[in-house]
Amino acid sequence: MESLPVTRPELGLASDQTRKMTLLLSILASAVRLKLEEMKLMSSGYADVNGIKLYHEIYGQGDPLVLIHGGLTTIVEMQGWVQPLAKMRRVIAVEMQGHGRTADTDRPMSFATMGDDIAALLDYLQIPKTDLVGHSFGGASAIRAAIRHSHKVRRLVVISSPYARSGWYPEAQEGMSQVGAGMAENMMQTPTGKFSKQWPEPQRFPQFLDKMGNMSSFLGMRHPFLRSQPLLAKCA
Repeated sequence: MESLPVTRPELGLASDQTRKMTLLLSILASAVRLKLEEMKLMSSGYADVNGIKLYHEIYGQGDPLVLIHGGLTTIVEMQGWVQPLAKMRRVIAVEMQGHGRTADTDRPMSFATMGDDIAALLDYLQIPKTDLVGHSFGGASAIRAAIRHSHKVRRLVVISSPYARSGWYPEAQEGMSQVGAGMAENMMQTPTGKFSKQWPEPQRFPQFLDKMGNMSSFLGMRHPFLRSQPLLAKCA
């Protein structure tokens, strides 16, 4: 998503788009029926990678599969994915920088950096090669991991994650352009907001939302960038 940045309007808490987004995230979290402790959690913890403590949980046994959540969500919202996958695979569910129990720091955020974090987590867990499944924001991170660390990726599955700005509906672009510190108060009702209270520096949460808003300005990769990568032929 390395396109030219777009200008984001300054928003107040009364923004309809902001309220809709936070309401959707809250409903999504409350609609989850399965509890993590009922899904045979094998292990959980923090991996020291690239200057952050990356929270992850491991379920099931078998060939490894790394599951990466969407933007402004957490492992909590991925529970409905984890259970069926964990019946067949060793699922490593991860919370990326600033999401859930992985605190934000003063480190800049980019999809390339998050791709590197995924690769570093594999090294930490001593997993030489894995399948990657990424949803939305997580899909963009997974693409970067696959491109930058192709020797670690066996298969790549990307869900609802366009590689170019032309793949976004205008309404989606408008909604993403409104992500920023102004929605921090409403976001506190979502799992991401609630977990941020456990961060060493919870006051960073509004700054994290600004980082996410800035990342939404980079919503595309050029075709030559993708075509030049041998990985996509392997993972097709």
